[in-house]
Amino acid sequence: MEQPRRAVEVQKDFVHHADVHAPQPDGFVAEPVHVHDH
Repeated sequence: MEQPRRAVEVQKDFVHHADVHAPQPDGFVAEPVHVHDH
């Protein structure tokens, strides 16, 4: 039961890390990506 629980924690950590890193490094990549989206 510890394996599946750890997997969920890792996924949550990944999401949190993505949110924290999104505004800094992803911010530059988000600009051109959004332009292509439009």
